[in-house]
Amino acid sequence: GGCVDIQRNTSHCGGCGRVCNPPNGAPACILGRCGVATCAAPWGDCNADSTDGCETDTRGDVRNCGACGNSCPVRAGALSLCALGRCEYRCAPGYADCDGSASNGCEVQLGSDPAHCGACGNTCALAGATAACNSGRCTVLSCGSGRANCNNLGDDGCEADLTTDGRNCGQCGNVCPLRPNANAACAGARCAFTCLQGWGDCDGDPANGCETSLNSDPARCGACVNRCQVPNASAACTMGRCAIATCATGFGDCDGNAANGCETDL
Repeated sequence: GGCVDIQRNTSHCGGCGRVCNPPNGAPACILGRCGVATCAAPWGDCNADSTDGCETDTRGDVRNCGACGNSCPVRAGALSLCALGRCEYRCAPGYADCDGSASNGCEVQLGSDPAHCGACGNTCALAGATAACNSGRCTVLSCGSGRANCNNLGDDGCEADLTTDGRNCGQCGNVCPLRPNANAACAGARCAFTCLQGWGDCDGDPANGCETSLNSDPARCGACVNRCQVPNASAACTMGRCAIATCATGFGDCDGNAANGCETDL
């Protein structure tokens, strides 16, 4: 038969039988209205609304991390996180924290930064080229003078030297033609050829290559301008050296020296 103070009694708050039972916290009855006395860790009454009690789990709420009102900062290129009541951040896809500084977040775009292409520290350095980073892969931005990216691959840069490459002479795909008795070559971005040993381009016509055998032609023996002339004899050319074919009648090569021809009057 006693009287109850319905202004402060949590079992009869504001009226008989009105029980205060806030979620995740200890109840309070203040002037006949249910409220929260204390919250059970890690919960908090961050919206100051007694009807839903301690509604916030401060272990994982980025706006109330560790305590009500503690909002995790926004970082560049990153997603803010609250882990066990501590603010953290995770890089967004395609971004990375390459300098390790939280103040600037994930400052690098791995898809386009040639100093960190696809991964931190992966610097694009391509032979003969100015490099770029495209979708996380090193590519050629521009080629240096006399160089070209003839295979259209990014990882080996501008691989072709247009001044010396016989398959890409002066421009990609310009293959220097093979000439008879010669090796194809590219010099100064123009096609050329070098004669095989024992052959010469004595007529100056590139179409027929090195047409002259310098090993056997007495008119061009060892060199295009070397005509064999031996006294008292018909000349021959053997392995690029002048020799005697036959002596004139009445003469002989008695000293065996082709240089003075058939020196002896028989």
